[in-house]
Amino acid sequence: MRNHTFSHLWQTDQTNCLRGIATLFIVIGHILIEWNAYRVVNITGAIGVAMFLFMSGYGMHESYKVSGLKHFWRKRFLRIILPYWIFITVLAPFKADFTLHDYLLDIAFINSSYWFIAYLVRCYLLYWLIQRFVPSRLLTLYFIGGILTLNLCQQLEAQQAFSFLAGVLASCHIERLRHTEGRRLLWASGICFLIAFAFLMLKEIPAVHAYKGSLIYHYILVMIMLPICMPLLLLPSVFPILVRSRLLYFCGICSFEIYLVHMALLPMIEEPDLLRAVAYLAATILLTWLFYKFNQQLKRWGGLLQSR
Repeated sequence: MRNHTFSHLWQTDQTNCLRGIATLFIVIGHILIEWNAYRVVNITGAIGVAMFLFMSGYGMHESYKVSGLKHFWRKRFLRIILPYWIFITVLAPFKADFTLHDYLLDIAFINSSYWFIAYLVRCYLLYWLIQRFVPSRLLTLYFIGGILTLNLCQQLEAQQAFSFLAGVLASCHIERLRHTEGRRLLWASGICFLIAFAFLMLKEIPAVHAYKGSLIYHYILVMIMLPICMPLLLLPSVFPILVRSRLLYFCGICSFEIYLVHMALLPMIEEPDLLRAVAYLAATILLTWLFYKFNQQLKRWGGLLQSR
């Protein structure tokens, strides 16, 4: 590894691969939670979320370098917002506790059925506002936003307070990272992992776990989720064969669809059962693919409307 650099670090093929890994972590994590797995193991989903937010922040700032804020909201509307609205609307008749009030709060991303989508949209909004009005203070204001998230938001959001920011920061310094000796990056990621592991073990002490839901518990969690995924973010550079994986490619390009579909189908596997698990995975793959094709058509229609 001496004098070797990761010159292709987080280029397009790697970022899609990492989104695929993150998506698998999220799905596995939710299955483990559904099956009441030991809580040290079921943080898999939160690690996947941290990876995905990191890559979202990184990808957004890389895109900004090329085209600025041009078509910023049109892209997010066609890829995230409109498909989410359609998905929620289709599910609405199947919800026993459906109310118009809850539905409107959901599509406004105020009280969403899928907290991660609402959180991601808010990350987009904050990024757009800063780049539109005070771009020279991007990192400073995003850091302040992270502090506020950590201290004011609920646990799921608080533990990811700096994941998106970390991706933006990585994009700001990507050329330096690509020219840094690979061994140094591995050592740095290893140290992050050890710090995260130490806080993970601290969290499992009963006296500490009793603080779950409190601010001090949020501070412990934020020291776990992002740091523990640092070595994972280097996997495609260390093992390039991962980039050629069809499974990771599929999970990467369909990550948004997989997230929504697999969550909606989770009641299928309330109990550990092999046949149910197989049926669940088959249904998730089929519906994901159909939803992805539908969303691709939406993007094409949006492009045609724009051209007119």
